[in-house]
Amino acid sequence: MSAHVPNTRPQLMFDRHEVGIALETSRRDQREHTEASFDAKLKDLGVADELKGIPGITTPMLMALGEQGIKTIEDFASCATDDLVGWIEEGSGKITKHRGLLHRFWISPRECEAMILCARVEAGWIEKA
Repeated sequence: MSAHVPNTRPQLMFDRHEVGIALETSRRDQREHTEASFDAKLKDLGVADELKGIPGITTPMLMALGEQGIKTIEDFASCATDDLVGWIEEGSGKITKHRGLLHRFWISPRECEAMILCARVEAGWIEKA
């Protein structure tokens, strides 16, 4: 004969909708906090807000650029693709890989060229085609 063991664990009653709202609110608060800390860091670095308008540039990229002294549209527009994504040099039987300023973001040379061209248009160096 088996003894009946009562369920001693408390029953949690919750409304899935309320839990969903609470989770979304928590995520939003975390995003806002993170964005505020990034904005403060960018301001400390002296990165111009206008760089945020370049399509393809993310906030972490802006931080990396600012740490390397690229702080304005003109600074970014003056960059070569290789400066940002890196390049490979061959000579004397030796291959040397040079990392670009944005190497850790895995952007392609084509994406980088598009961002640089956009910055050059914004800077007034070239006209939009």
